[in-house]
Amino acid sequence: MILVILMVGGLPAPTQAAFQFVEANYGGPILDEVTGLAGSPDGKHLYAAGYWNGVIAVYTRDSATGRLTLTQTQRDGADGVDGLDCVMDVAVSPDGQSLYAVGDWDDGLAVFSRDSTTGQLTFIDVHKEDDVVDGLEGAVDAVVSPDNRHVYVASYVDDSVAIFSRDTTTGALTFVGLVQDEIDGVEGIYGAFQISISADGGYLYVVGYFGTLAVFSRDSTTGALTFIESHTDGVNGIDGIDGACGVVISPDGNHLYVAGTDEDAVALFNRDSATGRLTFVQAFFDETDGISGLVGPMGIVVSADGTRLMVTGWYSDTLVVFSRQTDTGALVFLQTLIDDTDGVDGLLGAFSLVISPDDTHVYVAGEYDNGVGIFAWNDASQQLDFVDMQQDRYADADGLYGVIDVTVSPDGRHVYTAAGYWDSSIAVFGRDSATGGLTFIESLTDGEDGVDGLYRASAVAVSPDGNHLYAAGYGDDAVALFDRDATTGQLRFIEIYEDGNDSIDGLDGAIAIAITTDGSNVYVAGYSDHAVAVFSRDIDTGQLTFLEMQQDGVGGVDGLSNVRAVTFSPDEKYLYTAARSDSAVAVFSRDADTGALTFVEIQKDGVGGVDGLYGAMDVTVSADGRTLYATGRYDDAVAVFGRDTDTGRLTFLEMQADNTDGVDGINGAYGLVVAPLGDHLYAAGCFDNAVVAFGRDTDTGRLTFAQMHKDGTNNVDGLNGVAGLAMSPDGYHLYAAGEYDGALAVFSLDSDNDGQVNANDPFPLDPTETDDTDGDGIGDNADTDDDSDGVSDAVEDAGPNSGDGNGDGIADSIQDNVTTLPTVDNTAYVTLAAPSGTTLSDCQATGNPSPADAPSQTSFPYGFFSFTITGVQPGGSTSLTLYLPADANVNTYYKYGPTPDNTDDHWYTFLYDGTTGAQINQAVITLHFVDGGRGDDDLAANGLVVDIGGPGLENAESTPESDSGDSSDGNADADGGDDSGSNGCFITTTWTFG
Repeated sequence: MILVILMVGGLPAPTQAAFQFVEANYGGPILDEVTGLAGSPDGKHLYAAGYWNGVIAVYTRDSATGRLTLTQTQRDGADGVDGLDCVMDVAVSPDGQSLYAVGDWDDGLAVFSRDSTTGQLTFIDVHKEDDVVDGLEGAVDAVVSPDNRHVYVASYVDDSVAIFSRDTTTGALTFVGLVQDEIDGVEGIYGAFQISISADGGYLYVVGYFGTLAVFSRDSTTGALTFIESHTDGVNGIDGIDGACGVVISPDGNHLYVAGTDEDAVALFNRDSATGRLTFVQAFFDETDGISGLVGPMGIVVSADGTRLMVTGWYSDTLVVFSRQTDTGALVFLQTLIDDTDGVDGLLGAFSLVISPDDTHVYVAGEYDNGVGIFAWNDASQQLDFVDMQQDRYADADGLYGVIDVTVSPDGRHVYTAAGYWDSSIAVFGRDSATGGLTFIESLTDGEDGVDGLYRASAVAVSPDGNHLYAAGYGDDAVALFDRDATTGQLRFIEIYEDGNDSIDGLDGAIAIAITTDGSNVYVAGYSDHAVAVFSRDIDTGQLTFLEMQQDGVGGVDGLSNVRAVTFSPDEKYLYTAARSDSAVAVFSRDADTGALTFVEIQKDGVGGVDGLYGAMDVTVSADGRTLYATGRYDDAVAVFGRDTDTGRLTFLEMQADNTDGVDGINGAYGLVVAPLGDHLYAAGCFDNAVVAFGRDTDTGRLTFAQMHKDGTNNVDGLNGVAGLAMSPDGYHLYAAGEYDGALAVFSLDSDNDGQVNANDPFPLDPTETDDTDGDGIGDNADTDDDSDGVSDAVEDAGPNSGDGNGDGIADSIQDNVTTLPTVDNTAYVTLAAPSGTTLSDCQATGNPSPADAPSQTSFPYGFFSFTITGVQPGGSTSLTLYLPADANVNTYYKYGPTPDNTDDHWYTFLYDGTTGAQINQAVITLHFVDGGRGDDDLAANGLVVDIGGPGLENAESTPESDSGDSSDGNADADGGDDSGSNGCFITTTWTFG
C-alpha cells in the first residue's frame, strides 16, 4: 500500500522569500469612501466602514461635544480579519456584545465580539457565500433583530434577504435560510438594498432599489420570514420610491419612510402595527414646498423622540432636516446643510447617517470626504449645527491617496510618487539605502502654493543629473517641471507645459514620461491624444521645448491608441510604447541628435501569433537590450519578445499568463521592472493585489514563475490595487504603488540577508549559506535535495513541525518517501508521505493545469500537486492518503490528464469506483490507483504512478480567471485614464444603480 499524507500548516517568516516585504507607507485616509455607520446602544462608541480599503474604524464618542476619537481599526486581511473586502455596512447588536459587517466583494458577513467598555472589536468568524450559505452575494445591509436572536442581510445581487440565527451568549451565527425575489411568492426585493425591523420584532421591511418595498412577518423563534405584501412605485398611486435605498420606521411604529434616490423624494406610509401592512400617504419631493438639497436621498433616520427626520442627499452633498408631525407622520422642511458651505464639511457624497441615542448629535458618512461629519442639535434654533469632521489619515505620508506611479532618484536617496486619482499630488520620501525604508518628507498638491499641472498626476520622472523632476498631469493635459534639491530631495515648482499652449500638442491625457540618459530629450505619452509628444531639454535649467508629436493614424504611425507607457532601448536608438486600446507595442527609431522619432513597426495582440497584449499597460526592455516585456491587463499576462539590437524590431517569444503553468498573481497585469542583474522580472497584478517575481533566462529572455507576494498574505501590506513598480538603482529594493490602499510597499531583494543582491537571492535560502557551487543561481542550501524528491532540503526543513510534516519523528528532508512544500500561492505548506519501500520524485505544487476548461462550479482551495511514485508492483494496486487541515471543506477530487478510454488530456472527477479514485472522509482523502489504469497519467504498467490533481469544493462560487473588476468588455474607460476607479467596489454598484 502507498500512503501519501497531505498536511497544511503555516509558512515560515517572509525572510525566506524570493523578495521579502519590508514595510508599507500609507497616505490614504483610514476611511476610504466611508459608507456604513453604526452607533453602540449606550452612545459611547461609533463604528464606520471604509469601503475601498476594507476597514472598520472604531471611535470613542464624547457625549457632551459629540466629537470622536479614533481608538482602533479592523482591516480586511490583517491579523486574520476576513470578510471586509469592500465593507458596505456595519450593525451593532442591541445587547452591545457583537458587531456584524457585510463585505460587498467578499460576499461575506464578518462577526466581531465587542468590548462594551472600550468599544474595541475582536474578529471571531466570517460567513461567505458557498454551497451552504446563500444570499450574501453583493451583500449591502445587515440588521440585528431587537431580541438579539437573528441577523438579516440584504443582497442587491441575490435579490434576497439571508437569515442567520444568533447565539445570544457568543454572538456566533448559523445560517438558517433566505427569502428571495420571485421564489415562493415573494415579491418586491429585486435589488434588495436596506432592511428595517419593527421595534417589537414582529415585522421586517425591505426596499429594493428598483422601486419596491416588501413586507414580511417574522417568527421570533426561528427567525423565518413570511411574505405579506409588496408596494411598487407607480402602482396604485404609490410615488417617490424609485431607486429606494433607505427605509426607517418611526419610534411609535405608526409610520414608515422610504428614501427614493432616483426620484429625489421621501415617501410616507401609514403602518398598521397589528398586521404590519402599509398604506401609502404621500411623497415629499426636492424643490417642492420649499424643500432643497434632497437630490439622491440615501440615508434616512428619525430622532428617538420622533419629532425630526433627517435624510442625506448623496448627489447634492447635503443633509436635509424635517420636523415630523407625530400624529400624521407628515414632514415639514426645516433646513439643508451643504458640504463646503458656511463651514460645513464631511457631506461630500453624504451616504448613511446615525443619530445618538440621546438625540443630541448626528453623524454622517461622507463617502467621498472619506470621513464622518458631526452635527449637533440646537434646541434654541431648532436646527443642526456643524461641529467637526473626523477624517483620519495613515501616518504622516500625505499625497499617497490613489498612488499610481513611483520612481527612485538616480542617486538612490529619494523616492517620488504620483497620486493622481484622488490626491493630485507628488509625495517625497527619504530612502534608507541599507534597509530601503522610507521617511516622508513632503507632498506637493495641484492648486496649492502655486503648484500647477498635477491634476490627476499619473507619472513622475527624475532627470539623470538629479536636478529636476517632471510630473505628468493626466487631468491637466500637462507636464509640470520642478527643481529638485539633491540633498533634501525637496521640490520647487517651476512651470507647466500644457497641451494647446505654445504650439504644444500630444499631451491630452498625459500619462507617462521617459527621459534620455544624457538628459537631452523628454518623451510624454498622451493617452487621449493617442500620441507621443517629443521635447528637447535644457540640461542646465530643465526647461522643455516642444519638437514634434507622433500620433496614431497620422503619417503611417500605428499602435498608439490610448498609449499608456514609453521606454527606450538601452542604447536609446529606439523608443517603445504600450497602447491599451490598440493592445499593441509600437516601435520607433530615434534620431540621437534631434530626438525625432520615426515609426518602425507594430506588434499587435492576436496578429501574427502575438498574444498577451490585450489591454497593453506597460513596457520595458532588459539591460542587455535583447528582450522586451509588456503587460496585457485583460490578458492577465506578460508578453515576451526577442529584440533585434540592430533594427529594434521584435519577435514574439511567449506569453506568461495568470493561472497557466503555475503562474499566479498577475490578474490585471500592470507595471513591470527588470532586476539590474537581468536574472529576474517583477510584475504587478492589479486585480490580484500582488507582485510577482519571474526568473529570467539571460540567454533567451524567457520567463519562469518564481514567487508571488499578495496583499494580506504573510504580513504583506499596501498592495491593494498595485499599479506602478520601481527599483532602486542599486537593485536592493523594489517599490510598489498600491493605488486602492493609498500606500507605497517596500520589498527587499536581498532575501538571504548577506548585504548584497546577487544570484543567491532569488529563491528560498538559509541566511547562513550563500555559496552556489553548482552554478545554477541558487544557494547551496536551497540546491541540496538529499532525498531527491524534487523539493530542496531548505524548503522541507522550513515546513511545519520543524520540518517533520507527517509527525513520524524523522525530518522530511531525509526521507525519500516524504516531502513537504508550499502550495502554489505560498499560503500554506503541504506534506506528502508514502510508505517505506516507495519513493516520491518530481514533487511540486502547481496552478490550474487547464483553466480555460476547468470545472466551472468547483474551486480548488489548495491548488494542485504533481508527483511520481516509484517502487510500485507493475500493474499493481496502490493507494495514497491526503491529510488536509481539520477544518478543510472539500467534497471532490479532480485530475487533468489522459484515461484509458480517452488518451487526450481532459478533466475528470477522480472519485472511488471500487477500484480507483478518491475516498473523502472530511479532512482525510485516500486515493486509490492501479498502475497503468485510471489516475496513472502515463497509462503504462511500468511500476510508476504519475499524478497531477487536487481536492476541490464542488458547487462553490468560482473566482473568474480574468477581468476581476475592470471593464468587462476590455474597452478603455471614457476618461481614458487609469481604470482603477471603474474597478472600485461600491463605485461599480453605484454606476449600476444609475
